Amino acid sequence: GLDFSADGDLFEFWGGPVKMAFGAATSRAEVESNAVSYSTTATPVVTRTNLSGSQRTTAVFAEFAVPLVGKPNPKPLARRLDFQFAGRHEEIGPFSK
Repeated sequence: GLDFSADGDLFEFWGGPVKMAFGAATSRAEVESNAVSYSTTATPVVTRTNLSGSQRTTAVFAEFAVPLVGKPNPKPLARRLDFQFAGRHEEIGPFSK
């Protein structure tokens, strides 16, 4: 799979720097399974099941931290107050053979 992310300060605000992070990821999972079941009824039965395939997952995200109160402007009852805004979108593809 691939994974990418970046973060850093955008600009100064009342309580300090506004920070942003964003990224994306993609991965592929593969599975192979062989199962054998035995049944001992009047006529013995053997069942074999083979399963194989793959699935792709992709995701993107972004996050912002906006400091309203911080080191530059502490308040009596709040040394720090941040707003966090975050979003993520993830898509899991169908299982394919």
